[in-house]
Amino acid sequence: MIKKIQIALLFSFFIVAQKGHAQINVSEQIQTIPSNLSMYIDGYLHDLITPQGIATLNNLQTSGKILGQWELSLSVNLGAGIVGIPKTIQNNYSDNFELIGNQPSLFGEGTEGSLFFQIVDEETRHPYYDPFTGEKLGFGMPLLPGAGLGVGVSPSVMPVVSLGLGYATEVSVSVLPGALKASSKGLTGDFEITKDMMASFGIRHDVFHWVPWMSKHNFHLTLGAAYSMMNLGSKVGDGLLGEFETGGGDYVKATNHLTGVDYGFNSYGFEAMLSKKLSFIDLSLFASTNQSEYFIKTKGSIDVDVANDFYQGSASGYETTTLNNLVDIEGNINRFLYGAALQFNMGRVHWGFKAALSDELYISTSLGYQILKNK
Repeated sequence: MIKKIQIALLFSFFIVAQKGHAQINVSEQIQTIPSNLSMYIDGYLHDLITPQGIATLNNLQTSGKILGQWELSLSVNLGAGIVGIPKTIQNNYSDNFELIGNQPSLFGEGTEGSLFFQIVDEETRHPYYDPFTGEKLGFGMPLLPGAGLGVGVSPSVMPVVSLGLGYATEVSVSVLPGALKASSKGLTGDFEITKDMMASFGIRHDVFHWVPWMSKHNFHLTLGAAYSMMNLGSKVGDGLLGEFETGGGDYVKATNHLTGVDYGFNSYGFEAMLSKKLSFIDLSLFASTNQSEYFIKTKGSIDVDVANDFYQGSASGYETTTLNNLVDIEGNINRFLYGAALQFNMGRVHWGFKAALSDELYISTSLGYQILKNK
């Protein structure tokens, strides 16, 4: 009885496929793959990418005190944006897609699965099936599992050079080329960082310099602006991306020609910091506005071959659709931050801590040495 029902269902799908042939444009449906896959990748990496640029901006200063004219300081700043328990992000995919398995975030729960692209009748929105095997016509794109961690962390590492220009004005610069490329050597034969550049620039001014009483009593109110950027390029191999699992016999084929991924962000911020010097300790309160713009783009392409007469149960030649931008993501995030900072001054050496609150927690620490100091 069950077998008869299965045969009847299979036959009904075959009839739907035949009737729906006039209402299908396979190439147009294939063109929806990048937007749906990009939606997944953006959600998957959300907890890593969205705090990253702002974590870099929040990492620059741990005191409101400005260097004197031509004083020079070198510090190493370590920071991170920390997201609480990552949540599974549910996306609204079009009818051409079926999520197999859970959709995790990078740091959240979730098992390995796939995003299955299926050809559908454009009138009924029913999938097409191989009339002989019952398999859906399409292919699955492998998805990575979540890491299963309790928190998500976007790290930031910066060597910062700061110079006093006089009149209570200071500039800070950080340039770090090639660090990720050097640290990733030998990681895997299927992944290689080909370029990476991280840089930051900041300028700030102590307005209490013009209020003698506040300056005399070691109060500082600095207003500053900062810019940070990252540009990262990588080569990838077939082994890292995995194979596309095709369904429906030989009627649909997907061939992987992806060669790499580019990622980058630009972040802008404005900060006000109020500090009070107590002996060798600087206590500070601050507030800032921050904006980051980020992108992820794949290099290379995939080819999707669909049999011309798949709806008739035969594969007499193929129509090939090439997707050159499989993942193409652009996004932006805005944050208002407020928090506190603490800096210990020990001669030429300073050691600072900073914590900021928003939807996420941003923390940083810095260890610096004043190379040139006014006597």
